[in-house]
Amino acid sequence: MTRKMALLAGLLGCVTPTMLYAQETAQPAQTQRPSAQQVPSDADIDTEVEGIVVTGQRQYGSVIGDIQPETTFSAADVRSLGVSSVTELLSELAAQTTSASGAAPVTLLNGRRISGMGEIRDIPTEAIQRVEVLPEEVALKYGYSADQKVVNVVLRQRFRARTGEISLAAPTDGGQTTEQFDSSTLRLNRQGRLNTAFKYAHSDKLLESDRDITSRSASSDYVGDVTPFRTLRPRTDSLSFNTVYNRVLENGISATVNGSLSYDQSQSLSGLARAQFDVPAASPFSLSGDEEAVYRYLTDLGAMEQWNRSWNAHGGFTLDGSMKSWRWNLTGNYDHDESRTSTDRAPRVDELQDRLDDLDPTFDPRAGLPTGDFLKDRASSTSDTLNTQLVMNGALKRLPAGDISSTVKLGAEGAWVDSWSRRNTATGATESSVDLSRGTANAQVSFDVPITSRKNNFLAQAGDLSANLNLSVNQLSDFGTLTSIGYGLNWSPIKPVSFIVSMNNQENAPSMSQLGGAQVTTPDVQVFDYVRGESVQIVRLSGGNPDLKAEEKKVLRVGVTLKPPVVEGLSINANYTHSRTDNPISSFPSATAATEAAFPDRFFREDPTVDDPIGRLIRIDARPVNFAKRESDQIRWGLNFNRQIGKTPPRPTPTPEEMQRWRDRQGQGEGRGEGRRGQDGQAAGGQQAQGQTPQGQATQGQQTQTAEGAQPPGMELLQGAMRQGGEQRGGGDNAQPPSDGPRPGGDQGGPGGGFGGPGGPGGFGGRGPGGGFGGPPPGFGAARLQLGLFHTVRLRDRIYITDGGTPLDLLDGDALGNSGGSPRHEVEAQAGLTKNGMGMRLTANWRSATEVTGGTTGSTTGTLKFSDLTTVNLRLFANLGARRELVAKYPVLRGTRVTFGVTNLFDEKQQVRNAAGGTPITYQEDYLDPLGRSVKLSVRKVFF
Repeated sequence: MTRKMALLAGLLGCVTPTMLYAQETAQPAQTQRPSAQQVPSDADIDTEVEGIVVTGQRQYGSVIGDIQPETTFSAADVRSLGVSSVTELLSELAAQTTSASGAAPVTLLNGRRISGMGEIRDIPTEAIQRVEVLPEEVALKYGYSADQKVVNVVLRQRFRARTGEISLAAPTDGGQTTEQFDSSTLRLNRQGRLNTAFKYAHSDKLLESDRDITSRSASSDYVGDVTPFRTLRPRTDSLSFNTVYNRVLENGISATVNGSLSYDQSQSLSGLARAQFDVPAASPFSLSGDEEAVYRYLTDLGAMEQWNRSWNAHGGFTLDGSMKSWRWNLTGNYDHDESRTSTDRAPRVDELQDRLDDLDPTFDPRAGLPTGDFLKDRASSTSDTLNTQLVMNGALKRLPAGDISSTVKLGAEGAWVDSWSRRNTATGATESSVDLSRGTANAQVSFDVPITSRKNNFLAQAGDLSANLNLSVNQLSDFGTLTSIGYGLNWSPIKPVSFIVSMNNQENAPSMSQLGGAQVTTPDVQVFDYVRGESVQIVRLSGGNPDLKAEEKKVLRVGVTLKPPVVEGLSINANYTHSRTDNPISSFPSATAATEAAFPDRFFREDPTVDDPIGRLIRIDARPVNFAKRESDQIRWGLNFNRQIGKTPPRPTPTPEEMQRWRDRQGQGEGRGEGRRGQDGQAAGGQQAQGQTPQGQATQGQQTQTAEGAQPPGMELLQGAMRQGGEQRGGGDNAQPPSDGPRPGGDQGGPGGGFGGPGGPGGFGGRGPGGGFGGPPPGFGAARLQLGLFHTVRLRDRIYITDGGTPLDLLDGDALGNSGGSPRHEVEAQAGLTKNGMGMRLTANWRSATEVTGGTTGSTTGTLKFSDLTTVNLRLFANLGARRELVAKYPVLRGTRVTFGVTNLFDEKQQVRNAAGGTPITYQEDYLDPLGRSVKLSVRKVFF
């Protein structure tokens, strides 16, 4: 397929949902209603009860199959995290959602696949009803591989709000300051949703001189302080716009279109240009009368800069529906990326050296240098990616224990990369270009077979037992055919306990860039040479390696989840994982003696001398490589606890003023709407249809007649509906009353909040019904406590560079990268407490120390000790809208949340020491963590 055809196909794919929507039967116009409605207060949202769960029925938005979530976060649990969007939520729950293999999770929306994170990343957390974290085996039911956990985000069925957030962050040691502005709009009901978001962020550059850093020139022949001319963090600017439109068509198909644009630029400083002059002995500028070398920084030119500018355009669509007993999902994505890079290089000084060689008396190499401007290295890259996937899931055959279900996935992808670069060298400029492409066709099928079942009373004494099998094949145009197979068992002997055993054998191909990326030579790269025990600046060669082979990975996982009924809100899970990878693909490892012995043609040193028998390291070929084998074993266990602390106080009797406000709203035509309707079109939970009283009489525009102090008509029914509606309507028996003000809704109306609950938004265009009155006094609401603890223990982590060779033990003295070996222990802890809109969240991470003995056998020259590291983060937030007495005095605070956060509370940084107790220049603390402790203040406002 040519690129033009691919772009056309991507365009057609993105507009398909719009074409389908155009065929939808027009809905009858709704009667206009007055727009003076009431806004749900933060107190309502912060104190609402959860929805009623009917035993024996699947919850709205549940995933396919019977595998139970490891952890479920209710709407109140999500709010207690103090995060603003789905993106921040997933980041906050990384400890709970990271798989045993360390992979990021698959994300679903309402139990359904999405085309990408762009569909949900900007949804505000107020619109979330619950979040489920499920084990890796659930991913198979959606056509993914079984090495990722699944996060299912379930939204409220009605919600409407606009949000804006401004934040300012800076390290306490000064330097870089970051400003960010986010704005989003969400309109959500049962007919679909519309979500738009705009983001802008700016960060100042952070210089080496802003930190306590020893200049890199201290280890070179050049004299001077270059720290004011080098950045630890670049200056950055980013701008993005994202929009999502979803509509449920008349035939039940859900169609979603997602489009986004983003632009990023960065500016970094790479120091001062340098020049070396060889002064002849006969030159009048030779101070000793012998040949001399003069090393100069070209300070008159200022710092060398690197600019990078990139932009991305994305389009995606999702179609989701059912066909008889099968559920199907079709997704498509198109991405276009462009980047441009400009890098300053030192000007050539050949003509100046010629003047010295000619004994020119007018050129003093130690005086001002008449050099020209910087030379410019330039690079550009353009990439296009187009993919589509069809996934179908359904029942094949009925067995005594249940249905045999199957998931089938068919997919295709095309990727194209064009890159060009122009580099200046000592002999002139060189240009290079690379044009890469890859086409992929893939297919996957999985089967779930129930063996015993409590629900179906088949061998119920054994509990619930099922088996699964999955097969996949991938055909790559530039590499060949790859296959994968997996199988496993799921067993729940009793309800609080479940076990999972799985085995997966998967082949993975190198990426296009790993195979055919352009070879790039980068000078002045700082590395640590373990053989000599010193930090050096080298020339680094990077790019593709066409000789790479596919890796084959085998993973055995045994997991258990326990939810003890005696402790409500507690879940415990543990996983043992054994992994073996043949021909693992890796970036080039650190410069240890073992690595140099295995890849002698990748290291280049100066010629050895009597005084220096090893020779200084000057160049490394760092293109990716295949190792022979990697083996690892680990145990990861954790617990999560979410619980309401204390009881919710009873609701007080409405005051006469609240009664009067309710009657006034009724007289203006408020408080009525379509409500929550069942499949038969009747209002759910006892709520009446639009324009009808509980007795069925039309009331549109009619003044409600109620005596002073009497209960308004239909109050009992509305109170009952409110109690039954719970979470879905955003209110409940213990919900606070909304405050006065306009309520957004829609032409089709939303559900009323009942007495004390907020009114829900309706369709996309008009207004929904108003809420009622009543509510708790100031200070209302029980506290919520969330605790989490996760511990990873690595039992083995070894790499065999060559077949039959001595392995590298990453837990005992060896390393792949430049940040030490693999820590044997890692601990992640979380604690959160919220009450009445006030919240605190504390997270801590600890990893154990490592040691790398990268020198020759018996030598301590190349030994580095990496200390253990503990980082603690604190976030305090105040949902001011939940403080009714404060909002009554300052109405502008309605929907406002103020957050203050501290990252790395105790300013802890990893310490690296060599055998003599010193710190190599490369491993100075401020190089490893330039920011250190930083603080962030943000103000967020929600307009309901």
